[in-house]
Amino acid sequence: MQSALTMSKETGNKFMEMAALVALSSQFSEKYEYSKALQYSEEALQIGEKTGSIREIGNILSAMSEIYLKMKNYRECEAVAFKAWLADSVSYEIGGPTAQILAIAYIHLGEKNKAEYFLRKYYEIANKGNEKSLHESLANMEVKYETEKKELRILSLEKERQLYSWLAIAGILLLLVTSMVLLQKIKSEQRKRQLVAAKAVQEGEIGERERLASELHDRLGGTLSATKSEVNNTKEIAVVNKKLDECIEEVRRITHNLMPLSLHLGLRAALEDFAAQFPNVYFHFSGKEREINKRLEFVMYCCANELITNSIRHSKAEHINLQLIQEENRIALTVQDDGCGFDTETVQKGIGLNNIYNRVASCNGKIEIASYTGRGTETTIEFKLRNA
Repeated sequence: MQSALTMSKETGNKFMEMAALVALSSQFSEKYEYSKALQYSEEALQIGEKTGSIREIGNILSAMSEIYLKMKNYRECEAVAFKAWLADSVSYEIGGPTAQILAIAYIHLGEKNKAEYFLRKYYEIANKGNEKSLHESLANMEVKYETEKKELRILSLEKERQLYSWLAIAGILLLLVTSMVLLQKIKSEQRKRQLVAAKAVQEGEIGERERLASELHDRLGGTLSATKSEVNNTKEIAVVNKKLDECIEEVRRITHNLMPLSLHLGLRAALEDFAAQFPNVYFHFSGKEREINKRLEFVMYCCANELITNSIRHSKAEHINLQLIQEENRIALTVQDDGCGFDTETVQKGIGLNNIYNRVASCNGKIEIASYTGRGTETTIEFKLRNA
């Protein structure tokens, strides 16, 4: 590899030089010479940043985080791996290993929720990119399970004299489980009633918003416009004209916030129109657009509005990404910013965040919030869609 590195430097081939440095870093890491491994990784990273290759940068950062993991420097491992995650959080080659490294690091750091989050991300990526390998692993686990079950059966036969004691314990456990199931059923029924009530409130809210928007636009807006047309064009009346213009514009703004006209053109058009109002909000759409339930469109629009408003007011973010993904059986909304972030385990939910949770629950959706102090926040809302 040293010869390859020398040759690449002589020919000026930066990509070959970067590949040689990464290979040397891997060799020294396997020999437990971590300082040299990190030195070559740093050199490779400097070249990657100059060439502007996001994918190569992510690959180098992921390899560096693995070195820190071997060194048991879990906090530095987290910092480097998170940079790799921001560079590429979707590919099987980079996103998968990086999510796994972050999960292990957070386990050692005692941050359970973050470890669970990245472990789920790892399995999601693994399921998409390596289904065959996953099936083989499941098959091996099944064989192992069957073997262990046989061993347990043999052990139970050897301890047959303890049968009556185990039966007594099983009876107590059965009673406890039955009680828990009944309690869960009661809670489930209460939850269903709450969801029905929430749906009714939201449907009433939509109708009331449409009525108020129509009243403001058709009656008050028309009256203000008519009043302005009757005002004489004098110097003293110019101020009145200006105030009337401001009133008309305010009516338009209020009616748009109550029930945006663009929502009648579909959720994608409404979100794109909303994002265009802010210079640092960027809208992205992927998938195939098709018509969905109007109440669900309204709920997703309100959630996006609230999340982006929160980011603008509180996060001090320079960039906010609003992404809508629509597939055959699901629709998802993601709001990601590079702001100050917050601790999801200690922060208290405000009225806005509680409204989002209630709206999502009323449509049987799920919401995930991942936030890191000083690094930003990512919120994902997802709903299942019925086949058309």
